[in-house]
Amino acid sequence: MQPVFDSDVIDYICSINSQGSELLPDVHSDDEMYLFFTSHPDHRNTPLKSYFISGDGMLQNLREMLNSIGRSLESTGSFLEFACGYGRFTRHLLRYLNPRRVTVSDVYRDAVDFQKATFGVDGFYSEFDPGKLEIPKKYDVIFVASLFSHLPEQTWRPWLKKLYNSLAENGVLIFSVHGTTCMADPSQMPRSGFYYLNMSESRSHSFEDYGTTYVTSDFVRQATLEETGTPVLLEISKGLWSYQDVYIVKEEAK
Repeated sequence: MQPVFDSDVIDYICSINSQGSELLPDVHSDDEMYLFFTSHPDHRNTPLKSYFISGDGMLQNLREMLNSIGRSLESTGSFLEFACGYGRFTRHLLRYLNPRRVTVSDVYRDAVDFQKATFGVDGFYSEFDPGKLEIPKKYDVIFVASLFSHLPEQTWRPWLKKLYNSLAENGVLIFSVHGTTCMADPSQMPRSGFYYLNMSESRSHSFEDYGTTYVTSDFVRQATLEETGTPVLLEISKGLWSYQDVYIVKEEAK
């Protein structure tokens, strides 16, 4: 489905551009997040505008997160957006960061190729199995929006460790999860603090690799300490989209 640039969308893009930073408007027809908005009852009448606003909201959330730990997005030397998709967030990130500072990664190779060609960022293909992926360098900020909210238990901790080990000195890993407040019935949470369901918005991923995951704060904090040797630096309840909880972990040389 090709996105429709109606007058409301054009006005929105113009309002962003009038702030002094260009919003790159190209949207891939296979973008699952755009397609999600086309079928969502609250957004299907304005899917493209909702898509752009959602990405802008992620950017503002991230800037607040960084400010809360005494950092700024603009001063970030190297930034990895992991599980990037087709650029819902990236296009807004580039309003503040030169594309030479930005790397994207996803299991969807078309998404990585699209972003490299369209936005001028660097990029590499990801894998479902963290043991099969070699991350090419270390980064000052690694941002992972809504991946840990979909990972099964067998890869949740390995991905946490893999990404933490890809931080540059004093770098920060920022990731979001579905906390218990996202659950329709929190009493279903097992004592382990990890609850996985065979359901997701993806139209192609197997439930062996990607579903819907809910975790407790205790689980995340314990897993972070055990897998990285470092405690959670900051937890932000409903810090992303006023829905998903956000955790920040800072690299600490051992």
